[in-house]
Order: sequence, then C-alpha cells, then structure tokens
Amino acid sequence: MVLESKLPKVLFFINGSNPTEEEFKQASEMKAKVCFRNARVVRSDECAEKCDGVCGDFIPEPYRKYEIFGEPKAKPKAKPKVENDTAFEVE
Repeated sequence: MVLESKLPKVLFFINGSNPTEEEFKQASEMKAKVCFRNARVVRSDECAEKCDGVCGDFIPEPYRKYEIFGEPKAKPKAKPKVENDTAFEVE
C-alpha cells in the first residue's frame, strides 16, 4: 500500500541550479513538500508542472497564479538573465 503525502507541493523557484544556504534553510522550515526549480529554464508561455503553491524571489509569470508560500522578501523578480551558465531557456 502506497501512502500519498498530505503535505502541499510547493515549487521553490531559484536563480540557478542549486539553492543558496538561505533558500535551503527557508525550504526546510516549510510544512510542505518543497521542490526546487531553476527559474532560468522555465518556459514563459506555459505552466506545465502542477503544484499547490510557489515561493522564491524568481517566480515565473505563469506560476504567479498559485498561492505564494512563505514570507517573500520582496515582490517576485523578473526572470534571471543567463550569464556564463550552462542553463538555457527552452523556446
């Protein structure tokens, strides 16, 4: 028998492929199943992944319709620019 998690699924959008220590700490304090997502590679024209909420400083526009979890430090920032990174945006 498989038990499904009753915790909400939260997508934590970050600037890059690895969370900072502060982001990791913030996620560990949430009562949710937190999944880190690199905001640099999220398509701006669709919201493909289902979730119960979002958080982070780089929430892509399509995901702003979901509930924001945690205390945002500021208004969500624009999608980060890719500079000297292996990440890329899918067109």
